Amino acid sequence: TLRWMEMMSNSPAVKEATQLAVGVAKNAEATLEQGAVLDPLAAGMAYLEGATPGSTTTRFPPEPSGYLHVGHAKASLLNDYYARRYKGRLVVRFDDTNPSKEKDEYQTSIIEDLGKIGVKPDVVTFTSDYFETIKQYALWMINNGLAYMDDTPQEQMQKERMDRQHSKHREQSPSEAMQYFKLMCS
Repeated sequence: TLRWMEMMSNSPAVKEATQLAVGVAKNAEATLEQGAVLDPLAAGMAYLEGATPGSTTTRFPPEPSGYLHVGHAKASLLNDYYARRYKGRLVVRFDDTNPSKEKDEYQTSIIEDLGKIGVKPDVVTFTSDYFETIKQYALWMINNGLAYMDDTPQEQMQKERMDRQHSKHREQSPSEAMQYFKLMCS
């Protein structure tokens, strides 16, 4: 029975279900790894739903188009807190998808400023590192009728969203969407 208990406690589905049950009860948090000891929860902080020690990853995604501000500091400190508390890792992923606004100066400054407030990322990555993967997911979604291409002007798109109206492009066929996607990528 001990072997069965260990197997069950290592199951991702059981871990998630346990964390959800604990979250609903709002009384304590589950620790499934043998011997895992978590620091006491800091005053004012909530349990991180679904988090398990050793397998929690948080992400701070700044855009390297300016310097950090108070909102960035708050977000990075929260992500760092939970990554450390759950013995996980913090990933800083620079959202480098707008080259006209980005500068190496900002990227360097962001890493330096994070260090000044005690945030040390475990990994630094860039969204552009994943473009090919993102493209493959987009192609799969288009081919399966789960995505479409939309060139609706921003103001009109916002109005349609507020009015809960579907885009006129929503019924686009996968072949038509693929045509537009290939055009966009050329």
